Amino acid sequence: MRLELLLCLVSAVALEGQLSPTSEQLLQRIRDKMAEHLARLPDYTCRLTIERTVRPPASRRFRPYDTLRMEVAYVGGKELYSWPGAGRFEDKRIDQVVEGGATSSGGFALHAWVIFRTSDPTFTRVETELRDRRATLRCDFEVPRRRSHFMIRSGKQSAMAGYHGSFWVDAETLEPLRLEVTTDDIPPQLEVAKSANIITYGPARLGDGNFVLPLSSELVMHETSGAVIRNQTRLDACRQYLGESAISFGETVPAPAEARALTAVRLPPDLALEVTLASPLDVSRAAIGDPVTATVNANVRSDGAVLVRKGAALRGRIARLDVQSSRAGAVAAVGFLFHTLEFGNARAEFTGVLEEAWSALPASGSGRLQVLAASSPELRPRPGEGVILLRASSLRPVPGLRMRWRTLAPQP
Repeated sequence: MRLELLLCLVSAVALEGQLSPTSEQLLQRIRDKMAEHLARLPDYTCRLTIERTVRPPASRRFRPYDTLRMEVAYVGGKELYSWPGAGRFEDKRIDQVVEGGATSSGGFALHAWVIFRTSDPTFTRVETELRDRRATLRCDFEVPRRRSHFMIRSGKQSAMAGYHGSFWVDAETLEPLRLEVTTDDIPPQLEVAKSANIITYGPARLGDGNFVLPLSSELVMHETSGAVIRNQTRLDACRQYLGESAISFGETVPAPAEARALTAVRLPPDLALEVTLASPLDVSRAAIGDPVTATVNANVRSDGAVLVRKGAALRGRIARLDVQSSRAGAVAAVGFLFHTLEFGNARAEFTGVLEEAWSALPASGSGRLQVLAASSPELRPRPGEGVILLRASSLRPVPGLRMRWRTLAPQP
């Protein structure tokens, strides 16, 4: 089931606080401090790693679902998402970028914005609390469904849900430390009993300034079926966002095509390319979204002339990573989605079909490599995606992974 928690910012409503005058003054100090912090927070981007696990009904153990590696940007008051190395962020919801599984948005700045900068929440308590041997101030709040702009999507259905929670700030500096949001007033047709999101803040440097950002979170969603979904998220490599540019947290990405004056070309259909991954395929460490680069092994001719020279770079990402382990060993389905071919002073969009794959340098214990055709109904690959099936006694890095791709007709 696809689940998403989406925070929507719209017009605020009147505050209905019932705190004592002293608590009201303390709360106002905290809100003023957070308003100042959010106002000076620059546009920024971070690497986002999400480990998704699922606990089936009647089970006590969580099972791995997958791991995602993305980029998230807070730009102009919006959260934007992209795959690493894509070069730009699109104004899309995270569930429009990630296909399948549970996703959430709002944790990187928008939750704090709603709580500290709008009148949506009703604050019920402000008190001092010793947490992890640190003096803190705890503020409890609630937002009923009738005033909520917190949306939950399940499959094709969506609805607003009420929520409540607490946030903690340092008692001296008033900097945020932790935010807990529990959603339990959920319309029954969504088949979600409740969700809980815990966000932990930490220091980060953006440009020439020091800021406090939400660097980790844990989202737990309980379905009415009894299944439990858990997303554990980490943010790192944060930096100030200065505009559209190729941002990479893994492999080296060359300067933007405009700076290198590359000429855009169109590849003809039915062009065969044999390539080798630039780095060993390490399934145990990889994640969906990781950028990959393959090198063309030999000159490729078209109409009797060399069109693509040996050494050209084929760039893309891991689009699928499904690992199943058992006592007999492990099976990993790995999907590659290549999108760009760079050769000489030219750059071409790439769409192809995977025809064959093998490891030129077998590693001890890596097992044999079995390739399923891109049209295999078993794995249902998306257009342009090539899927390999790796069977192994243990999932060690596979060096020298070679693939043969054949170009498809350019899209109009």
